[in-house]
Amino acid sequence: MKGAILAMKRIIITIFSLMIISLAGNAQEKDLHNQYAGDIIFSNSELTLEKIENKNYKDRFGITETIYGRAFLKKPLAEYYDEYNWRYDFEMDLFDYNYAMIIYIDGKEVIRWLDEMPPEVFKQNTIIDFAIAPERNQKYEYSLTVNDWIEAVEQLENGNHLVEVEIKAMSVEQPGIKKRALSKGSFTLLVDRSLLETFKNKFKVGLPEPTILHQEVEEGILVASKNMYPGLTPVEAVIVEPAGEWQYAEDMEGNILNRSFIAVVAYSGFENECFVHTARYTQDHLGNNQWDDVRLSQKLQGYYDYEIPCENIK
Repeated sequence: MKGAILAMKRIIITIFSLMIISLAGNAQEKDLHNQYAGDIIFSNSELTLEKIENKNYKDRFGITETIYGRAFLKKPLAEYYDEYNWRYDFEMDLFDYNYAMIIYIDGKEVIRWLDEMPPEVFKQNTIIDFAIAPERNQKYEYSLTVNDWIEAVEQLENGNHLVEVEIKAMSVEQPGIKKRALSKGSFTLLVDRSLLETFKNKFKVGLPEPTILHQEVEEGILVASKNMYPGLTPVEAVIVEPAGEWQYAEDMEGNILNRSFIAVVAYSGFENECFVHTARYTQDHLGNNQWDDVRLSQKLQGYYDYEIPCENIK
């Protein structure tokens, strides 16, 4: 299995959707949480307390199925840090992860994701929601998670494989110290290698599909995007204007002044790290359907903004 799978990773985007649950809530929720404390359960869709109560979860999946999980902690992560006499300083750059999610297949560790719970979540959180193989509309949010999962699964032979998942507290200052899992669970994965291409096409994270194709404009986007992110070089552009057509600005007499559009750009960085960022771009109208150089007019946060394996772009 490729070394990249086994390497510990500091995920730049937040992989997991962290949900704070108050154990001081209603008795039904408290009892349900206590029932599953220390366990991870899995489903084809994002889990809620109502779904869990109705036992809408499973322990067998095929490779083309979506896989979501919910990990129940017995107490917040901060309390485990106190128990272990560990410190965590959110103000220091050294401290950039405080827990790990580890996946084993047939007893062998294949994936380790390191992440940081933010301060309030660190102090209060007792549930971690995550996705291993999410719905198509969520795969950009879980980009590295999904690609690591693809890389692990495509190494497997036909048949049933035991997948075990653990959540562990991790110390930056004492990385060699091993503690028991705070939450763990398992499921059986049925691998049918005849479905591998379907599996990869469904979950692979690359750039989003273009809504407008225009090679000259795409080249202009790359030029306009230079020096926007220190240390990153733009290498591929895709126009993703939601309307599927240019957006025109006109003067009082109806003359076209410019056209604008939204595009995503893949950037290559150091150490084989690549990222996708989104912005709105503009071209002034020169008359006779001629257009000036593309210029970046506004960065767009939270649109398409994720890390991506460099091999998934040009």
